Amino acid sequence: MLLVSSCLALWPATASPAGLPGSAQESVAEEARATQESPADGWRATLVRQLVAAFNAHDPQAMGALTADGIQWLSIAGSSLATEAEGRAALIEGMTSYFADFPTVRSEIEELAVMGDYVVVRERVTWNSATGRRSQASMAVWEIADDKIVRVWYYPAEREGEG
Repeated sequence: MLLVSSCLALWPATASPAGLPGSAQESVAEEARATQESPADGWRATLVRQLVAAFNAHDPQAMGALTADGIQWLSIAGSSLATEAEGRAALIEGMTSYFADFPTVRSEIEELAVMGDYVVVRERVTWNSATGRRSQASMAVWEIADDKIVRVWYYPAEREGEG
């Protein structure tokens, strides 16, 4: 599964990560505060940072709570577009399996820009493998609508040490 490529400013006063289990909600909120950059980023950046915080907490349910029912998680390679997950249930199922396969995986947003309903990030994912610590970076575009993540496009990852 290509989710390994992927896979907070001010949240609007009317929105919260409510509905998440207590400890997951606290963990997501804590990491979101820790990665907060600038109020100018806006609530869309906050939403993406909250999803990354849920990813780092290895909490697929919390990730799903931040996405639209019909979320599309897509990978781009050259002129090809692959659907990694379509729908919240598929995302949760895929991430549950992914975290079981990669129990040490973590993600960090290295760069972020908000452009209307889109958030563009450069993200670095790290994990332990049998040969040591691994790392790769990827560019992603996150589309936000109705206070939820509706679509994510991930571009090919560049592994540490590769040109």
